[in-house]
Amino acid sequence: MNKYFNSQSASLGAIYFVTYAAGAAWFPLFTLFLEKSGLTSTQAGIIISILFVAMFVALPFWGISADRWGRKKTLIIAVLVSVVSMLGFLLGNTFLFFFGWMIFFAIVFNPIPPLIDSLALDYVEQQQAISYGHLRMIGSLGWLIAAPIVGHFIEGNNINLIFPVAAGLYFLNILFIFKVKPLQSKQTGLELNWVNLGPVLRNPQLLTFLLIILLVAVTSFCIQTFLSVYLDRLHASPSLIGWAFSVEGMSEIPFYFISAWLIKRFGLRKVFFVTLVVTALRMFLYAMIQDPHYVLWVELSHGLSFALFFVTMVETVNSLVPSEWRTTGQSLMWASYQGLGALMGNALSGFLIDQYSVQQMFFYNAIGLSVICLFTLVYFVRQGKGAAHAYAQ
Repeated sequence: MNKYFNSQSASLGAIYFVTYAAGAAWFPLFTLFLEKSGLTSTQAGIIISILFVAMFVALPFWGISADRWGRKKTLIIAVLVSVVSMLGFLLGNTFLFFFGWMIFFAIVFNPIPPLIDSLALDYVEQQQAISYGHLRMIGSLGWLIAAPIVGHFIEGNNINLIFPVAAGLYFLNILFIFKVKPLQSKQTGLELNWVNLGPVLRNPQLLTFLLIILLVAVTSFCIQTFLSVYLDRLHASPSLIGWAFSVEGMSEIPFYFISAWLIKRFGLRKVFFVTLVVTALRMFLYAMIQDPHYVLWVELSHGLSFALFFVTMVETVNSLVPSEWRTTGQSLMWASYQGLGALMGNALSGFLIDQYSVQQMFFYNAIGLSVICLFTLVYFVRQGKGAAHAYAQ
């Protein structure tokens, strides 16, 4: 029991809880804030897309810097600057202002999640009693608890309150980050310089896996972006839409909790592949369903198709880079999946919706993801025993 609940694991758990609670305080309502500020839906979409573009462009540089000059120090700087820049959204109300300010905010805000993941992976590497999935589960709890509380608090009040509430939570995180003692990760004798970074970035297994998760994002990010639109087109009530997202959140918890056991029992490659297959099946079901109430049953698969996918994605990238360059690896992962992949996926899915329908969009994306599943299976089989060490538990 002491292995689970010591000061370091408690601090890391608190960091995840507060970080995702802060995210729930502002991000779900950010589009509404932009529209209430006078922006059109198209303009709001452009502003939000900057988050994805900046993630792809800036994250690799943040990751390299953090690995060279300290992950904890870099995280503190990123959080402090993000707190100040978040409050800056209250200073203007024009498209040009939000466009320029979002560029700055996105550059300083985006490195926070991969930096936190890197600190957690450093700790998990030496404390085998707790897993990355356990810590990430605490983050989901933070989102689940904070989202309805903040929504209730904001209701009837000025929506601008989302920024001081979120900024206050992010600032609270500083207290927990200071308590985290950076652990000495396993050393490979690799000196942290630009010469030794080259082989890491040219690692064919890492590059292939980054390509796979980029393609997965292109075909599956539509679930995160367009699910509410899909339900609305099926004439779902607002309460039913809310229940769908609640089921999603609750389904994540058990899979984060048992992720370490599943990976140990079946291996990273098998679990990762199963999550892709389930995601493809999930989208095929979206394409066929006519009664929105049946979607609630489909949302039960979210824990398997997203939570477990995310854990295996993080763990796989972590296994493919030396521990000295851990943050660089995680930043490349976020840039591929949440950055370029999400940007391309949202654009493609939006185009398919405009040309056909939401259900057909899910159908075509399901076919695309099925092809990626086949490619991934062939790649993993060809890797065979030679890849066993890279994807070892």
